[in-house]
Amino acid sequence: MDVSRPQPAHARALGVSLSLLFALAGPPLACDAPGQGAATFQPTPDTVAPTPDAAGEVAASPDASQTHDAPASPDPTADASPPDAITDTSPPDATADASAPDTSPPDVTCDPDCAGRTCGDDGCGGLCGVCSDTAACQQGKCVSTLKVCTPGCATVADCVTADPPPGYGLANYVCDQGVCRYTGCHSDADCASATASVYGVAVCEDVGAPISVCLSACAVPADCALQSGAEAYSADNYACDAGVCVYLGCLSDAECAESFLSDDYACDATQPIPSCMRKCSAPEDCAIASPAYDGDNWQCKAGFCVYQGCNTQAECDAMAPGFVCTAP
Repeated sequence: MDVSRPQPAHARALGVSLSLLFALAGPPLACDAPGQGAATFQPTPDTVAPTPDAAGEVAASPDASQTHDAPASPDPTADASPPDAITDTSPPDATADASAPDTSPPDVTCDPDCAGRTCGDDGCGGLCGVCSDTAACQQGKCVSTLKVCTPGCATVADCVTADPPPGYGLANYVCDQGVCRYTGCHSDADCASATASVYGVAVCEDVGAPISVCLSACAVPADCALQSGAEAYSADNYACDAGVCVYLGCLSDAECAESFLSDDYACDATQPIPSCMRKCSAPEDCAIASPAYDGDNWQCKAGFCVYQGCNTQAECDAMAPGFVCTAP
């Protein structure tokens, strides 16, 4: 064609339109030479439009520096269903991240303190011991709340016998509001009594009771056994702790029956220290011939007699003149 030849107006208009189209659309596609393979699309950042995927979502624009094959036609058999909505609700694996910081509170140690205490709090939320039903814990000591017939007095001399044994003299009592109160032993000398032939050598010990008491001294448990040979008080019923005899309690019903010469006695293991107690099926089985010890002064608990104390002053008056119904 001769380019110097004037072109018709419509041809010139068409050329302007094509030039404008190319300006807006960018450069044409570059094609390999025939027989050199499929055409390769070379997009530029300002000419690539986002293409919706099979689910209708618009995909992010590709990196303009990468070369991509022309997008294939959507596969009509492709699964366009939404993703599985089931959520895994199983707890996370606690061992998955071993480097996670330990947020548990630090270990707190507590050393129980029961020195000089037989009951009450040990300082760590536990107990040093439990008192019987007829005692209350006061300042770490079990104090009897049981009312019993106790000798009355005008002076402390009314509380002792004419020839008191060591440990039971004037120094071991007080006359408190008309009632004799035993204050316990005060030294080993108080325990050197005539009963040594029965209990052996005794020493004055604080056993956690409100008062100190005389206990047999020992080197081995055999030193603690009663000289009478009573089976419930033989060597296997004791421990020798720091040179002092500690009674561990009865071990069988047979021991108690032999020691008290009666089958009415058995070993009550429900006591703080297992003890030989009289058996019963009703309180009346426990009664003895005394107003302060008849049927209404006892309780039959778990098959054993438990003394409940005097009920009235009249009971003590009938038992012996000068006695007072009071708690120790």
